Amino acid sequence: MNVSFGKFILFFLLIFIFSTGYAADEPEKTDNLETDNQDLSLIEIFNLTNTLPEALIDLRNQIGDLTDTTSISAQIPKLNSELGDLEWETTMATSNTNLSFHEISALDTKLTKVSARINKLNKTIKSNVHSLEIFSKEWIIKEETLQKIIIQTKTHPNLTDSLPAFDTLAKSINVAQKLIEEQIHPNLLAGKKLGEIHTRTYALNDTVKDIVRDMNELNFQQASASMLSAGFYSRFNQELLQQIWENIRLFFTYQKAYLRDNFIGILTFVAVTGIVALFTWLSRTLVKASSRWYPFTGRPLSTAVFIVSTTFVFVEALSADIALPPNWAIFLKIPMIVAAVFLAGHIFIKTPVYRTITYFLAFCLSAIMFLNAVSLPPPLVHLFVLGFSLLCITYCFRLFTKGKDIQSKRKKVAIELSLLIFSLSVILLGITGYELVAILVFYTVLLTLVLTLVVWLMQKMMSGLIELILLNLPFKIIQQNAPNIVLEIAPVLILAHTIIWFLATLKSLWVFPTLGAALSALVSLQVIVLSRIITPGSVLLVVFALYATFLVSRGLNAFLIQEVLPRYRVERGVQESITRLVHYAIISIGFLILMKLIGFKFGDIAIIGGALGVGIGFGLKEIVNNFVSGLILLFERPVKVGDIIVVGQDMGEVMSLGLRATTVQTFDNAEIVIPNAELITLPVTNWTLANKSVRVKVPVGVAYGTDLESVLKILLSCAERNPSVLTQPPAKALFLAFGNSSLDFELRVWISDFNDKLTVLSDLNLDIDNQFHEAGIEIPFPQSDLHLRTIDGEAAAALQQVSKNETRSS
Repeated sequence: MNVSFGKFILFFLLIFIFSTGYAADEPEKTDNLETDNQDLSLIEIFNLTNTLPEALIDLRNQIGDLTDTTSISAQIPKLNSELGDLEWETTMATSNTNLSFHEISALDTKLTKVSARINKLNKTIKSNVHSLEIFSKEWIIKEETLQKIIIQTKTHPNLTDSLPAFDTLAKSINVAQKLIEEQIHPNLLAGKKLGEIHTRTYALNDTVKDIVRDMNELNFQQASASMLSAGFYSRFNQELLQQIWENIRLFFTYQKAYLRDNFIGILTFVAVTGIVALFTWLSRTLVKASSRWYPFTGRPLSTAVFIVSTTFVFVEALSADIALPPNWAIFLKIPMIVAAVFLAGHIFIKTPVYRTITYFLAFCLSAIMFLNAVSLPPPLVHLFVLGFSLLCITYCFRLFTKGKDIQSKRKKVAIELSLLIFSLSVILLGITGYELVAILVFYTVLLTLVLTLVVWLMQKMMSGLIELILLNLPFKIIQQNAPNIVLEIAPVLILAHTIIWFLATLKSLWVFPTLGAALSALVSLQVIVLSRIITPGSVLLVVFALYATFLVSRGLNAFLIQEVLPRYRVERGVQESITRLVHYAIISIGFLILMKLIGFKFGDIAIIGGALGVGIGFGLKEIVNNFVSGLILLFERPVKVGDIIVVGQDMGEVMSLGLRATTVQTFDNAEIVIPNAELITLPVTNWTLANKSVRVKVPVGVAYGTDLESVLKILLSCAERNPSVLTQPPAKALFLAFGNSSLDFELRVWISDFNDKLTVLSDLNLDIDNQFHEAGIEIPFPQSDLHLRTIDGEAAAALQQVSKNETRSS
């Protein structure tokens, strides 16, 4: 860092010497410029001489836009003070044999935050210096150009009267260079001080890494005597009690001072919590009982504490500028954990055993956090951990013997075994002398479980808040579809909270000192595939872009179907066609935007299109044929959703027009998937293409000898009485033929909807049969006359005998 700032100082000293040397020895420079025989063009002369005053104004504005070094210099004493405290804490940590995980983690976190602030300020100084370097070069070029113009006017005296005064222009250049020089010194000075602080921070960071490495090596060793030996209990002496009392006394003394110094901040926290609780309670009237937010309104105080404390915890973890007093981050996490388990236990966890386990684990974690904050010696924390583990084992055996509260046997066994194995592992490590490992395992496992519960509750609460906002927006369509909208964006919320959980877990496992460091490490990951750099950010960008495209498409289609198209009384089939086209258009636009976002150029897209064309020519011809046929169906609309069509032997209603195929539902409730190409190339009977009105034919046969006029009148009267029969076109009753067994008539009527065809036909048949029965008109069955030319004698005698018997019986 010092080397880089030394280079900057050397560079600007050379610029300063060059500029002052030029002013002091102007005739010599003029002689050098006279050797350059290349004349400036008139436009170059015009641009410099006429725009130089404007350039000076622009320079003033540009320098004004630079970050003021006064604010940076004001932060340096505070950074020095914090760095001094960290150096003292690091020295104490080096000599402390009873250093806990909490203490080293807190030290590493504070050091990381200070380093982040220093890097941020250093980056600002570098940006200022880089800009000043550019400004300096630009005005040196302007100065050289002005000298060339002065020389050129000596050979072209007529230019002198046409140009501004050279003294004024030279004065403007001198003013500009002075403005730049005035900014260079404070920036380099601030950079020098930051470089010194950064060097101290780097050394501290190296020392802390050594402490962490030594501590990790010590943790996985037998740090104390076994609990089965007398050496373990010999540590609990009067000296340990005095240390415990001194730590507790110092803790409360320091916290009292911190409370006094940060009283306004505490009042702000309490006031914000009260406002959020009041809002939560009042929002009960804004949602229905089925809303996702409604359960939280029943417990406004717990909801408010969870929201405010969680917000403060994550902001403090991400921000490098927020520095809380020692252990205050823990004091924020404890109410967050308590509120989370209380809300989860009363709203989502219905089984009493699960609720009890959740409460117990949260209590254990909060207790261990508080003991670490008080800085109790590890032996005492070790006893607390063993006590909690024994309680877990006792509760597991109680569940084994009782087991009435858990209905699912698999879940019961899994929970009991998990608790039992976890508790036995901690106790076994503690008894054998690995007390630091036991504390670490106990704390880490509980922290991960509770962290999972907190993030899960955050996702539930965020879904409820979004639904609450949507239900109260001044748009009826959004209010009506609020639950569905939340359901659609649920995958995005789950993914976002999964990332939060992953980053927080990495921090809780001490993989990274802060949440911001974990996020920076995740973002900086890179994988090179086919000469392209793939990062987690680019993957998330692709996922969110794709999902956002589909959400926009679904939302716009729902808006068209529910609000726009019904207002203009657009038919159902037309609505389907319009929404399909809009869907394809949005998907295409989203695809092009996505290609641009991930770095593809239009030339690359053309190459992909060419490769796709080759693939289509070889193996995707049928798919593309169906796709193009689908577009033809959408534009020409020979078949629409809701039409009744006949394709081959299949007849049914068109349910959907897809990109590749069309779904037809038969009247037997069977769904037939027909490729779109068949609807274009094969004959298709569409009963409802122009309109749904169809003609119904009712064939009727009456016996020979029936009054024909009566039959015609009855048929027409039946048509007039049926409410489904249209008056225009009028019904017709026709005498068609002399049949083999009957006189054949046909009633032809029109109805408005093809779907009513069979119903109307049945009603007309029933009505005609009743009217014929009342009028005494016979509907004959098929008859045939048998003429015998020759017959056997015995058969003839038998027939005559049968005929006589029938005559007698009649």
